[in-house]
Amino acid sequence: MPDISLLEPLVLNGVVSKFTTPEDLALLNKVPSSPVDSPYTVTWDVLKGSRQVASFNIPNSEAQVLDRLGTQQEQAKLAYVRVKKIFSPTSLTWLRQPGQIAATNAEFYVTRELQDISQSIDLLQETALWGALRGQLSYTLPDGATETVDYKLPASHLVTRGTAWTTATPKQIVNDLVLWKRLIQTHGRVRPTTAYCSVLTVQKIFDSFAANAGVVVTQGGYPMGTMLTDRMKDAYYNNAMLPGFAGLDWNVVEEVYTDANGNLQRFVGDGTSSNAEVFIGNYTDNRPLEVKYGKSADSEAPEGQYGKFTKTWKEHDPSQQQVLMELAFLPVVYRPEQYVYCSDVG
Repeated sequence: MPDISLLEPLVLNGVVSKFTTPEDLALLNKVPSSPVDSPYTVTWDVLKGSRQVASFNIPNSEAQVLDRLGTQQEQAKLAYVRVKKIFSPTSLTWLRQPGQIAATNAEFYVTRELQDISQSIDLLQETALWGALRGQLSYTLPDGATETVDYKLPASHLVTRGTAWTTATPKQIVNDLVLWKRLIQTHGRVRPTTAYCSVLTVQKIFDSFAANAGVVVTQGGYPMGTMLTDRMKDAYYNNAMLPGFAGLDWNVVEEVYTDANGNLQRFVGDGTSSNAEVFIGNYTDNRPLEVKYGKSADSEAPEGQYGKFTKTWKEHDPSQQQVLMELAFLPVVYRPEQYVYCSDVG
């Protein structure tokens, strides 16, 4: 058997730590992360905005006492994932062959499989992040028990559309968006900047404008022209995007994953197999959303190991090489008032 350094614990975990998050995962690529000193639970503060105005005062008098920021502490179990792959002798024949060529081939094959294991965990984290932005994350454990994390999105931020966007006029769609943005500005004290939806939802918006191409928008009784600029039209025809529409950066999420039952699922509903979802918010100011990583729960992990831990070992009967990866994590939402979520724009 060739000397494959990749099978050494320190080298193995060093390689895994350098894997990058798949570029097509819209949230996991952007959301910051931090460690938590526990393999089991995480505690975080839910902050509510305040616009309390200071009062005028005079010198040598007692200062005005301001209310503290509304804070609610939440605690939840870390979500835990533990997966492995089994390599049989027939699939790793060059592990038994001497020489550098065999070692190079073996390392290439094992690295490719490691990347696939790591990606499966990244996909799980991405599904959890979208669940957090819906206001609740629920998942079923192997024993059939269900864990649920409530992210305390205000009921008013779980919004519904007026008229279904499939038949709505441009004005009705814009009215929905203006109302939803105002919720974030009023309660969250930040400017909403970003929207996520599927390409079919963007198509509903564009189709509404196309069906009303001759309608001129007015404000205060004065004609303001049409609401889709030439830049927006070009972006839609080229990339199915509407940059800057209603003052938002629109991001199309078309990525999918395969669930435990082998069914293809979308991270963001498109209105066909699932509801047409829209997520609007400010995802950067005040660090409103974060992924927490707990200490490894594996007895063979080094002390203080956070994030993904990987190990490999040989089984003798039947003869096989096993590679295992685990992670304890949980998305946390510090400022739920910075988001609104519509489960179906229709």
